Amino acid sequence: MNTSPISVTGVVEARLGSVERVVVATMTIWFFAVLGLGWLGVFGRLHHASVGIIAVAELFGIVSLYCSIRPFRFYVRSISFKHLTIFNVWRFPAGVLFLYFGVRGLLPPLFVRNAAWGDILAACLVPVVLMLPDGRNKYLWFQIIGFADFILAVGTGLTLNLLDTPTMNNIAELPLCIIPLFGVPITGSVHIMMLDQLLLVGRRSPRIRPSSKL
Repeated sequence: MNTSPISVTGVVEARLGSVERVVVATMTIWFFAVLGLGWLGVFGRLHHASVGIIAVAELFGIVSLYCSIRPFRFYVRSISFKHLTIFNVWRFPAGVLFLYFGVRGLLPPLFVRNAAWGDILAACLVPVVLMLPDGRNKYLWFQIIGFADFILAVGTGLTLNLLDTPTMNNIAELPLCIIPLFGVPITGSVHIMMLDQLLLVGRRSPRIRPSSKL
């Protein structure tokens, strides 16, 4: 029996909708868990390096899900490059928050220089990228620049934590802890997943981009 393209599309969109609901619910629970544990001061009682290690573990967890769970991978591929790029706008307030704590002497100057200004730059590049002519390359270059900044910021934070730099303990307190324990792993995984799609041209599994996601 032949199945019409419309019915197939409807089934695909329904399945993607189910995955989306799971993703949104998981992210909501995750956010409030970090908020609650931060409010209770749980992260502040851990070793300096623990926050960075947890953030990296969360990142690898998301990427592992992307690689191993096909419905989740298809869901991510259904999101347009434009919207995944716009997501990086959140890095502007994060960078400003780092600057605010840095000016008050509550974060190491090296971390502020490498993390705050890089995040602000990445966020400011978003409208520039969106105004450029459509094409794959603009998104590819943005992801390369954004991911390079991400590695620099995370690497600096981990290094300073391992060196027990005194003021880095503030990264484990509210409101800062939300950035490394929620925003950072999501941002890093988005970079990796977008680079996977942009670099591996000609893959057998095409991007699924329903009209509702464009």
